[in-house]
Parts: sequence; C-alpha cells; structure tokens
Amino acid sequence: MLGLKIGQGRYEFIELIGVGTYGEVYLTRDNHTGDLYATKCIRKADFDTKTCSYANEIALQSKLPPHPNVARFMFAETWDEHVFIVMEFCPGGDLYDNIVNNPVFKGSSNNNVVHRVFFQLLDAVEHCHKHGVYHRDLKPENVLVIDNGRLVKLIDFGLATERIRSCDFGCGSSYYMSPECQGGLDGRCMAYDTVANDVWSLGVILVNLASGRNPWNQAIMSDPIFRAFVNNPDFLSTALPITDEFNHIIKRVFTLDPYERCRLPELRNLVRKCRHFMRPNP
Repeated sequence: MLGLKIGQGRYEFIELIGVGTYGEVYLTRDNHTGDLYATKCIRKADFDTKTCSYANEIALQSKLPPHPNVARFMFAETWDEHVFIVMEFCPGGDLYDNIVNNPVFKGSSNNNVVHRVFFQLLDAVEHCHKHGVYHRDLKPENVLVIDNGRLVKLIDFGLATERIRSCDFGCGSSYYMSPECQGGLDGRCMAYDTVANDVWSLGVILVNLASGRNPWNQAIMSDPIFRAFVNNPDFLSTALPITDEFNHIIKRVFTLDPYERCRLPELRNLVRKCRHFMRPNP
C-alpha cells in the first residue's frame, strides 16, 4: 500500500505505522499542504461483516462537532476491496504506552500530569455525551497523547452508541467495563445506562493514571479483587497506596448502583479537589 494515493490523489501513504486484526494504519501525507494524517485501511469484506463497527465509527464521528480533545475524522473513501478512514495523526503514542513507558507519567509526583490528562479526557467525554454519543470503549489505548500529555485526544468510536440505555452487553474491554455492562452482579440486568458505564470506565483510567495499575481484572464476582471491593469499598486503600481523598473518589466512581454513581460534573469536581492521589513512598 505504500505510495498509494487516495482523495483524488491528494493523500499519499508514506509509512506503515500499525497492523491490526482487520487491516493496517498508514501515516498519510496531504500532498497539497504537507500535513500528516493516520489512515485506517480496512478490508471491505471485514467492514461489511464485522458488526458494522467501522460504519458506526464513521457515522458517529461525522456527527460530532470538532473538539480539541477528540481526534478529527477527515473523510472516508471506499475502493473495490478496501475502506479507508482518514483521521488526525497524533505522534506521541497512546495513553497506555505512556503510562507504562514514559517517566513523566510515573511516580508519586505525577499529580499535575494526572489532572492535566484526566481533565482533557473528561472534556472529550462530556463533549460526546452533550451531542448524544456514548463511547463504551474508554481505555488508555483509545486515547492518543501529544507532548507528554499536554494534549490528549479520544479515538475509536467503533463501539459507540446513540442510545442512553443499551442491551448490548459485554461491549468494550473487560478491564474497563462496568458490572452492569456485563449483565450485573446477579446476571439479571435487562439494560444498562451508557452514561454511567462511561463514568465507570473513566474511573478505571483514573486509577491507571495515578497508580500505573488496574484496580482489578474484571468487575465480576469471580474476580477476587473486585469481590473484595464489593464486600469492602475501602479495600483498594489497603491494596494500593492511595490517599484518603482519592479513595473517596474511587468509592463514588465505582458505586455499584449506576443511578447512584457520580456523574461527570461531580467526578470533575472531586478530581479537581484531590491534591494527592498516591501516598508518598516511605
């Protein structure tokens, strides 16, 4: 595909920068301006058969007005065997890679980084919700980072929905799914609130940012750490060196009843007031 030109010859593939299950991602140059973009190259057969997630991504990102913390959708183009989705290019990798490998994101002194990154992510999600789009796959891999987190951008709307209540259970990534998105603790949940589900996912990301760890593997009762949390909402303060003020945030964002769980404005206010997320090393 290198050297391929789309958009009436204006956009040229210059480097392969990613390979996934359904295709590749190419660094793409606008030959009129020199600007760089990222282009998903998806096999047409997969686009047509894999639950229409890419078609959903195109439709919902086209609906969203521009926002500085949501990666811009430029255009999509279909050829005989492929679909090309041209997006804004962010050169700093994703948030997961930065949490794991970037020293700026590590250590008990990263409170400013946590605030800076998380407030931008809140801005992005609030923007989506304001315009009737609920992401359902919030995770660090779907947040792109620029300049050590001075700017972050939300991506990948393939699982997003316009429905405030959904029966599409198991939608997302297991680490970040709310209990109700997995059928509820008793397995009898008939539908779930997609706003509250996004809030839960944001809570897991906040724990990732502050501690570099996940609170549990999956929010189901067969997970021993999550079960311990259900039995004792202060459990994470014994498993991780989190401060009392952060522990309070955790209990609000991981409230099991989705209708009692904090909403985005409360979450923003709680995080703003939190001076320290982790206790200093002894």
